[in-house]
Amino acid sequence: MPVVRGLYVVGIITRRDLLLALVSQSVSDRPVGGDDQTIRDHLLRELNRQPWAPGSIGVEVVNGKVTLTGTILDDRQRGAIRVAAENTPGAKSVEDQIVYVEPMSGMVIPPAAA
Repeated sequence: MPVVRGLYVVGIITRRDLLLALVSQSVSDRPVGGDDQTIRDHLLRELNRQPWAPGSIGVEVVNGKVTLTGTILDDRQRGAIRVAAENTPGAKSVEDQIVYVEPMSGMVIPPAAA
């Protein structure tokens, strides 16, 4: 969505920006995260509630660092899954190891290097 000032485009708002804004509104009263297992359980419950989230996502948490693994068939899911992980109470960082399989060609595309 373009952001305009007068006749000039001064910015772009993406789906991710909108999702982050929505999530920030819903997490203001969330509890502080606990141990690694609690963080993992919370994130998996949240992903299971979302109709867009594939069931093939693996979540490992070590010292608050969330590592995401698995396969997606729609690259837009990557950003949404990452936002869910980043907004999980207690998550300190997120490492994306999810691979995208392009459905038409079957080409496997690893995550971009950070």
